[in-house]
Amino acid sequence: MAKYSSTNTGDSLREVVYLTLNSFMNEMYGWEKKYYKKSMEALEDESLEESLQNHMRADLLIIFSKYVVQVDRNYDRLANLVCGSNPEYDPENDNVGGVEVKGDFASVVIEKNTGLSTVYRLVFSVKDGNCVIQGRDFKSGGKWSKTYV
Repeated sequence: MAKYSSTNTGDSLREVVYLTLNSFMNEMYGWEKKYYKKSMEALEDESLEESLQNHMRADLLIIFSKYVVQVDRNYDRLANLVCGSNPEYDPENDNVGGVEVKGDFASVVIEKNTGLSTVYRLVFSVKDGNCVIQGRDFKSGGKWSKTYV
């Protein structure tokens, strides 16, 4: 995980945010690709479902504990384990915007190019020297609304 010192400039915060975002997106992409296929198999054999969900949740919790602050709705995905054929975080196909820094927070707007065309924003902060995801918003009707990470 990328470290950040409070003596760093806005430019170095941008760099740390990009590093954190890239690592997070890659791990989430791998998680979703791995478990989407297994979820489809479990639809045909219900006896696999509970064990699969336990593995999905455990692996997702490992990722979230590294990158995501546990506040608001951030961890809701652990309850519903959303997983689709077009991963929600796709580092190869998503358009990642520039990092906007405001004080101790930074945000990045990401446009989906596969699946549903959505626009969302990840907000980052620094906690104990680590750059972490503070929250996620999606854009609907020109307004930002909170959603799960």
